[in-house]
Amino acid sequence: MAKKRRKLRVDRLVLMILLSILLVIILIFAVKALFDLFSDDKPISNNPKIVEPINNSKLIVELLDYKVYEDSQNELGFNFVVAKLKFSDENNINYDLNNLLTDEMIKLNDILDYQKKMKINSYDYEKLDTTIDIKSDDNELETNIFIPYSKQKDILIITEKISGNSFSIDLSKNKEDINSIKYVSTPEEIKTASYEFKVSDNYISTMMKHNGEPYDSSMLSVYTYNLTVEQINDGIKIVDAKFKQASTGSTWNALDASYSSSKIENIINKDLHVGDKYALFFEVFSNDNEKPTYDGDITIYFSDNSSVTIKATLN
Repeated sequence: MAKKRRKLRVDRLVLMILLSILLVIILIFAVKALFDLFSDDKPISNNPKIVEPINNSKLIVELLDYKVYEDSQNELGFNFVVAKLKFSDENNINYDLNNLLTDEMIKLNDILDYQKKMKINSYDYEKLDTTIDIKSDDNELETNIFIPYSKQKDILIITEKISGNSFSIDLSKNKEDINSIKYVSTPEEIKTASYEFKVSDNYISTMMKHNGEPYDSSMLSVYTYNLTVEQINDGIKIVDAKFKQASTGSTWNALDASYSSSKIENIINKDLHVGDKYALFFEVFSNDNEKPTYDGDITIYFSDNSSVTIKATLN
């Protein structure tokens, strides 16, 4: 009987030791949890109002003003803000908007898809006068930034990887009519006592020809402006045309009669008859930093020394 009692005491001792170890582990985790709860050293992502500098950067971003555009007709599938920001640094400004994002995790340099949707739905992105090129030889730069969003509450802009304060945008204020950036409608007809043309189906040509051979344009876009002859006096031809961009004031001459597209022929210097369908072509220069716009004036010059100027855009 004595041996059995000793065995029971040993088993009880082992159980008590195990329980003591488990209690110590629980106490350690409890103390750690309390320390994390009251610690001031929290991750930046949990406290985005203050962003610590990285690599000793002195760059500061400030919100100066903004306009809120709401997609009330649900044409775009998103809303957006145009915010006027001020970038300040001890050195020249050279900032990548990849580092500036919203609390919906939209990086403010990644806006190409939004631009395309606006173009498809006849909104003129160029009228917003925004940029993603944050560079300046000075230590301050004020510029407009395009900020898309989907929610219906304040936007928090996180100035990640820089020093300074993040900022929020109150979407209930500074409302702007989104229709104010709709493309100007192209007139449906050009009409005088000597001629009448119907205007339709303006677009960007991608398959051009020069003297009947495939033409690979070194420019970005060929703006094709279609005309159908409704009435014409004998002998009158279109001899030239110019397109003046509204946003830049740049003027582009129509491509001459040696150019055409796979869809339609050039109207320059053609003998015109009622029912004929031709086009004017304007090769509009652009590069990565200067996107083309298609809102402006077209002046058409006729062989009888008359001319007509019309407001035009790309449909």
